[in-house]
Amino acid sequence: MKLGIPNILSIVRILLIPPVLYCIVRWRSGEETFRFIAAGLFFLASSLDAIDGWLARKLNQITDLGRILDPLADRFLMVLSIIFLTYWNFNTTLILIVTAYTVVNIARDLIVGAGYALIKLVGKSPLSVKPSILGKVSCALQFILILLVFIQVPHNILNPFLLLSGIFVVCSGLQYALDGYAQYKSHS
Repeated sequence: MKLGIPNILSIVRILLIPPVLYCIVRWRSGEETFRFIAAGLFFLASSLDAIDGWLARKLNQITDLGRILDPLADRFLMVLSIIFLTYWNFNTTLILIVTAYTVVNIARDLIVGAGYALIKLVGKSPLSVKPSILGKVSCALQFILILLVFIQVPHNILNPFLLLSGIFVVCSGLQYALDGYAQYKSHS
C-alpha cells in the first residue's frame, strides 16, 4: 500500500506529539527554553494538519487510512496538549474553568467516538464522519488557545478564547452527535 505524502505528514504529526509533551513537561519543571521548543513543535504539527489536508485534496490522495490518521493526529495533539497545559499557572478560580474545559473536550471526543463505534458495531448504517465548519472552527480556536498559553498571554486575553473555544467544542460535539443520529435513523 502506498502511503502518499498527506498520510506521511499525518504520521509525522503523530510522531511530533511525544516531543511536544516532553518539552511541555520540561518547561513546567522550570526550563523556560523548552516552552519555545514546545510551541515551535506544536505550531509545526498544527501547520502540517492544514498542509496534509490541502495536499490530499490537491493530489487527489484522500484515502481510508488518511480518514483515520488525520483526525487521530488532530485529536491526540490537541487533547494531550490541553491536558498537559491544563494546570499552567492558573489561579484557583480559573483552574475549575480550565479543568471543566478539558473534561468537556475529552468527553466530546469520547462521545463522538463511542457513538461512531456503536453505530458501526450495530452495522445498520454506513456512517461517515465528515469535518464540519463548527469542528474546524473549534479546532482552530483550540490551536489559538494553546499557542496563547505557550506565549503566556495575560488571563484577561486568554479567558475569552477559553470561553469561545469551549462553546465551539460543545456545539461541534452536538452537531456531530446529531449528524450521526440522523445518519443512523435514515438507515434503520
